[in-house]
Amino acid sequence: GELGLPAIAVAWGASPITLVSSYLIGTRLFKMKTTPALLMATGATWCGASAISAIAVVVNAPNHETVVCIGIFAAGTVIFTFAQPYFALLVGMDHSVAGAWIGGSIDQTGNVIASAAIISDEATEIAGIVKIILNSGLGILATLVALWWQTRASEGQKK
Repeated sequence: GELGLPAIAVAWGASPITLVSSYLIGTRLFKMKTTPALLMATGATWCGASAISAIAVVVNAPNHETVVCIGIFAAGTVIFTFAQPYFALLVGMDHSVAGAWIGGSIDQTGNVIASAAIISDEATEIAGIVKIILNSGLGILATLVALWWQTRASEGQKK
């Protein structure tokens, strides 16, 4: 209904752009190795630790890289669970906008709900919907990354 299309736009419209731009920033600007840059970009874009875990298997990431990326997101999740809602309240952000922002940017569904609940029921409902839509796309994301990764590996072997 009323929330579905905007939530899909936030979750699936901005996410591919964020994934690609985060990956390129990591590899080109910060000169990160490909695998950790992809894991961090995926975590930042889609579901944090869950996405990192899914993509780490797809790209056969070393355990130490996976653990470091998940640790970074776990620490950030704790901070942003409380920082984002209070910032939204401080600046007078519309509750629906704050809910979409929180749902699209905080890792772990439980943290999303706890964070948005600081603001209002409206923010909580919207945050939950955005997060669930994001979570539902993780399988699609993993499949697309796997296809890209295999294509990339095949092209590398041809050179």
